[in-house]
Amino acid sequence: MKQLKVTPLLFALSICMMFTGSPQAHAQTCDKTTKMQINLQYMRRLSLELRGHLPSYDELQQVIKAGKVEDTVIAKMVQSQGFVTVMRQYHTDLLWTNISTRRLTGVAWRLRGNGNSEPYHISSQAMRRKFRGDLVACLNVPAKIDGNGKIQCSKTTKKGTKTICQEGYVMVKPYWSDKEVKVCAFDGQKTEMVKLPGAKNAVSCLTARNRTNKCACGENLKWCMTNTTMKDITVSLQEQMLRYMDTIIDKDRPYTDTILGKDIEVNGPISHWTRYQSTLGGNLTFALPTQNFKMPILPFQKKTEWQKSTRGALHSGILTMAGYLLKFESNRSRANRFYNAFLCKHFQAPAGGLPAADSECHNEPNLTKRCGCKYCHQTVEPAAAYWGRWAEAGLAPLNPGQTLNSKTATFPEFWKTCTTPQGARSLFCRRFYFTHANHPDEKPYVGMLLPYVFATKDTKDNIANGPRAIAKSAVDSGTFAECTVKKLWQWFVGTPMLLPQQSALLKKLAEQFKKDKYSVKKLVTHIVKTEEYKLGRLLNR
Repeated sequence: MKQLKVTPLLFALSICMMFTGSPQAHAQTCDKTTKMQINLQYMRRLSLELRGHLPSYDELQQVIKAGKVEDTVIAKMVQSQGFVTVMRQYHTDLLWTNISTRRLTGVAWRLRGNGNSEPYHISSQAMRRKFRGDLVACLNVPAKIDGNGKIQCSKTTKKGTKTICQEGYVMVKPYWSDKEVKVCAFDGQKTEMVKLPGAKNAVSCLTARNRTNKCACGENLKWCMTNTTMKDITVSLQEQMLRYMDTIIDKDRPYTDTILGKDIEVNGPISHWTRYQSTLGGNLTFALPTQNFKMPILPFQKKTEWQKSTRGALHSGILTMAGYLLKFESNRSRANRFYNAFLCKHFQAPAGGLPAADSECHNEPNLTKRCGCKYCHQTVEPAAAYWGRWAEAGLAPLNPGQTLNSKTATFPEFWKTCTTPQGARSLFCRRFYFTHANHPDEKPYVGMLLPYVFATKDTKDNIANGPRAIAKSAVDSGTFAECTVKKLWQWFVGTPMLLPQQSALLKKLAEQFKKDKYSVKKLVTHIVKTEEYKLGRLLNR
């Protein structure tokens, strides 16, 4: 059976029959009523999709009176705060901003207890053994402290050869609250220097490398976090990305700032975490207190207060924000999301491109040459290299001359220390440098910063230039504009631009988008004025 093509005329007649019966009997009334109904439905759809609520009675009356939805009405909608809210949902879907379940630190710096019925204490087994001799917390009694400030055991017991020393609690006002809470006295120590039994010298707790498993939580517990404060930080990092996009839409900034802008906003949880806790991630994250921009100093409790700063070297819009780097932990996944979200491209091997599982070609270590893998990785590897100077599973910029803590180590392209047996065993080398060759072709790369393994000259240039280079290339080529048109078209119209006649429309809208200085408000206005949007999906059947 031949499928009936629903034309704008047939669509209009179907609406008319709903209200006037036979269109043949009431042609003039039908025509007038149909136009009115189409205009009212158009107004309803515009209001819901551009500002998130139904039109008012007076607004509908104005449509009836004018006989159309006037351009000034649409302009007012895209200038509303409702439009900013609608676009926030769009960017939530586009950027995959949810990182609320991300763990930012290992157990060594997470607190158990609730501070009331159970004193807070550090989760780490190593810390509990160090402080008390076994896997126990303190007692729920006030701590005994002598005249020299030394914490006394409230209870000492023997367990085989172990001596278990349990202290009481002290009252501390933590960084996240104005109210004092109970904290096990050993865990709540403020000291910034500590000397372990048998150690020759005391070490500084201000140095993250020394702090792990050697120091307590510090003043106001500033080095430790609870599950709640960690959630506050991840939610803030998510909000940081969305606020950035809100500003671009609200201020009608060029949409290219999405991937090229340098400004950033920071609130209390982000400020506190970056300054005191970001270095404590262990194998979960790698970050540094400095992020190539001046970090505003705000107390943790200032969750809704945001201060602006300008980012420096290597930064590029959303692509180097902490939330993006933590959501997409590997450089390949960062490049992949960039291709998906901003270039409308995906990586997939061609039909028949994957070899048999037992093929010898799987032994090729270079993914850009390995059969099957090469179809994607010849593009993926150079693209991932743009993030080569950013820590994977973290967010630290790996600047060539950057000092790591108090150590004189930097992040050079090649580091000889990591070629030695002792260096190869260090966490620093294993994390950032290529230390063991499992194939003859890998031997020349031992001691190289990981992104430089099998890197060509062009790939090395990408590493040096950073994400800003790939972002600028996407804008200059026009791909960014066309992809943005496609994404917003599908978001508002509801169908992808697949029809042959839509190809010319895509080009036209993309060119106009560029002429309008990449204004999303103007682009969306052009989209919702098209016949495809006005009459809905029936036109695309």
